[in-house]
Amino acid sequence: MLWVAGILIFLVLAIVLLLLSVIELVVDTRIPMAGIHFGVWGSARIWHKDGWLLYLHVPFYHKTIPLTGSIRKGSKAAPVHKDRPLKKRIPLKKVLKKSTAVLKTFSVDEYTLAVDTGDFTVNARLYPLNFLPGARNHLFINFHNNNFLVLKLHNYPWRMLYALLR
Repeated sequence: MLWVAGILIFLVLAIVLLLLSVIELVVDTRIPMAGIHFGVWGSARIWHKDGWLLYLHVPFYHKTIPLTGSIRKGSKAAPVHKDRPLKKRIPLKKVLKKSTAVLKTFSVDEYTLAVDTGDFTVNARLYPLNFLPGARNHLFINFHNNNFLVLKLHNYPWRMLYALLR
């Protein structure tokens, strides 16, 4: 009976650690790279270097998977069963409301956006945006053909779960 209590305590602690660990999202189009880091539980990263690569890392295991050419051609589609009952449809308005509630829980750590439209007159009209109080050191309208986005977000699973259930 004591081992059952020990297993239950371990499961509760694992769930609490899972809910309290931080999720970090990183997008950097200069490299090009996007990644997600989930506390001590693992991470995934996708980037382009002589083809698209996916790097997965969980405790005691890591692997780099090439994504270019990994799509199998000629695979047969699954047969469609028409006798199944139709699933209840969730209204789009409800899905959008829940999605925006979850997205609002993310906190922005860093963002940088550099834009060059390729047209000097349009760039000149947009250039004063560089000096707005909220955009200073984050938005760069330039004339040097630099276009990139660096975005770093973080969130906690308990906040997303709370926003989803609310």
